[in-house]
Amino acid sequence: MDHLLALLPWLAGIKDSSEFLEREVHVIGRLAGLGSLLLVPVLLVVLAAWRARRRWVRGVLLALAPLLALPALATFAGAGYFIVLYQRPQPPPVSGHIFEGVCYTRRVRPHPPQVAHVIEIELDAPGIGFLVTPPEPQPGYETTARTAAEFLERHGLQLAINAAPFSPTDNSSPLRPYPRSGDPVDVQGYAASRGETYSSPVRSEGAPITIAIDADNQVRIGRELTDYQAVSGWELDPLRALERAGEPRLPRTAAALDRDRNVLILIVVDGYQPNYSVGATMAEVAEMLLELGGDSFINLDGGDSSTMVMAGQGGRARAVNSPINAGLLGRQSPVGNHLGIYARPLAAQP
Repeated sequence: MDHLLALLPWLAGIKDSSEFLEREVHVIGRLAGLGSLLLVPVLLVVLAAWRARRRWVRGVLLALAPLLALPALATFAGAGYFIVLYQRPQPPPVSGHIFEGVCYTRRVRPHPPQVAHVIEIELDAPGIGFLVTPPEPQPGYETTARTAAEFLERHGLQLAINAAPFSPTDNSSPLRPYPRSGDPVDVQGYAASRGETYSSPVRSEGAPITIAIDADNQVRIGRELTDYQAVSGWELDPLRALERAGEPRLPRTAAALDRDRNVLILIVVDGYQPNYSVGATMAEVAEMLLELGGDSFINLDGGDSSTMVMAGQGGRARAVNSPINAGLLGRQSPVGNHLGIYARPLAAQP
């Protein structure tokens, strides 16, 4: 069923969300009409079975009817999937502490529809710690792709987001996106985890922008490299970003530090989901980070990769944002690199 749902936008000839906004009613109607048409042979077979005089003929026809009904049911499921994906309501905005020293805020904007998930981490709060994805090398590759949920559960984290870009990636086939969990990948830029450096930037590109975390848990965003823990991204200059025009709205993942380097801000913006969240331009991301008190900034891997998860009951990961992978809503993309956070649970209220 996952494969069928992933194929639906492709079969309908829809390449992006903005195109669908103009055609959604037509496509849903076309799928519903096709499903109704596919039910005709099912009704004919049932009618023939009812009129059949021989018991064995009736048995064969009644056994055939459910098989003929499967395409119709799948088509109706596809129409329902489109309705859920493109017509579901936005969630309400919320804000509050979810762990000691960790505040979560869901920012919701109706026009254009946008849902952003913000984590603010007080770096001096007791129990705060970080983990960059440790390497899982495979022959010819630096590491192994995993979902954020797998990363969080494997290492007993409380929060995790996707981080650095990686390669190879290929979402052109809805049936076989690459990578899947366990596939080999290379991290782009600089990556280190607990003193082990496993990806280095190309010399000609110069020092990359990184979130660098030293052994004393001090966090920096800039071109400072550390061999303890680091993830790479792209430069995010708010002034330049605000001057750009015509940028697409996409799912985004980004981070910032406040001026005093006491608060790390992580943001994930949902996208590819018309009427729920179409994503954000880099200017909109920069504006949000500035409003939150950001002073140094980094743009991390976005698109299908954008994911934020947190530990729920029993340490099981649950998605905080609304991820989408190869057109399938709710499916997390395996990625080559994550940033995880350790935090203490909130003290019980008296």
